[in-house]
Amino acid sequence: SLRSRKAPLKYCCCCFLLKAGAMFMGISEILRGTVYMVYGTEMAMRKLFLEHEFFGYASTIGIIIAIVGGVSPVFGIILILAAIYERPKLLVLTLFHSLCFIIMNLVFGFWFGVAKIISGKVSNAIFIIAFILSLSVWEAYALVVVYSYYIELTKITESKMELRRMSSTQARPVSTPRFHRHTRILSKKGKKQVEWYDIPEETEPSEATVDIETRKQSDEESADV
Repeated sequence: SLRSRKAPLKYCCCCFLLKAGAMFMGISEILRGTVYMVYGTEMAMRKLFLEHEFFGYASTIGIIIAIVGGVSPVFGIILILAAIYERPKLLVLTLFHSLCFIIMNLVFGFWFGVAKIISGKVSNAIFIIAFILSLSVWEAYALVVVYSYYIELTKITESKMELRRMSSTQARPVSTPRFHRHTRILSKKGKKQVEWYDIPEETEPSEATVDIETRKQSDEESADV
């Protein structure tokens, strides 16, 4: 859950509003995708079967709009599920889809607008361009909301991982040191004392140890001679 015991009220309200906004954007994505799918299918079918325009740009654009409109509800459902279950990786998919949708709106919108202006229907061109711009602004707003929610979810996930890491470090049992028994002769009478000490880590031999070993080898060689 986004709400925690130590989280301030302002932080929780901000996350809740972003979560609700992302879910609302998912619902609008489903509705808009359905409208696009119906409009594109109707446009393509009318051009193909009534006007017999098999290779015209209008029928091709209608098919593209119908395909994109059919994909949009899927991303809307993904956005709603990502907002409910707080999955930042799924939000990245919806961000990419929103960006592609903005580009498609601008390209096809101005394409239709220029085509209407060339054909002399200026009023229709102005309506189409204004409609496409409003859709692009709405999609940009949805992009900002979803991206803000993605940033907040990323922060929450990182804080949860940090708390889990700290709790695991505190709960880790203290390892008992390994001891080694060492017997040292204290006097010529044979009195012994038992000492316990930690086993040191394996390290490279010091220069003094190397020097002693070298002297021992040289003494042994001189004795053999």
